[in-house]
Amino acid sequence: MSNGKSCSSCSKAVEDTWRYCRYCGAALARAEMKKPEIVRNITEKVKSKVNFDKDLYFNVLSTRSERTELLKQKKEVNNDIKSLLEQLETGVITKEYALPKISELKKEVQKVKSAEEKFKDLPSQLPVEILIDQIDEAEQRLKKIDLLKNDPAITKEAIAEAKERAEETIVLLKEEYSVIAGHLKQWQSDVKVDLAKERKNLEQLYIRMKTGELTEESYEEKKKKKVAQVSKLVNINDMLENMLR
Repeated sequence: MSNGKSCSSCSKAVEDTWRYCRYCGAALARAEMKKPEIVRNITEKVKSKVNFDKDLYFNVLSTRSERTELLKQKKEVNNDIKSLLEQLETGVITKEYALPKISELKKEVQKVKSAEEKFKDLPSQLPVEILIDQIDEAEQRLKKIDLLKNDPAITKEAIAEAKERAEETIVLLKEEYSVIAGHLKQWQSDVKVDLAKERKNLEQLYIRMKTGELTEESYEEKKKKKVAQVSKLVNINDMLENMLR
């Protein structure tokens, strides 16, 4: 959105954060605005547009291991089907041997697809993961621009403008990441608290079994559920750690 300022060269609307006009490449006067103020303006704009959906993040992270395993199973079964078809085509195995096995394997594929159906609305990548990739790509682009500074076919002004745009993109992306990272850190802190509680609960279950309050069968049943919950929290914590650069 324009702030009412325009380029003195082409008269088109420009932003306070631009050092060069994106339309004509002319240098823009920004003496009236200090760098901290520019960064603050960028930060406020980013904060206003970032939407952190904790439910989405939880659903994706808590099911990622299961979805990855299903994908692995489907790939393995499809490879087995492909192998059988190739052996059948080359005469290594007979049709009578191959077709029943292929039929059973296709049923396995359908089972996996049915299991995947409940995850169909979940994205494979979270917004913060896409953002991390974009930051890496932008930083690589900036490095490539720097390598062009001695290219005689490109003017210094063109290099400066390209570099300015790349740096501006990196600042915006990193500010957006910073906002999301703040939410992720708070969530990770909550996960660690929940994890400590669940581990204490496991200890209490063991004490109750040892003192006769719980039967061994009841203990094993409750323990299985607690261990699954602990495992889920550990996985979420590890994935959050990986996303916090």
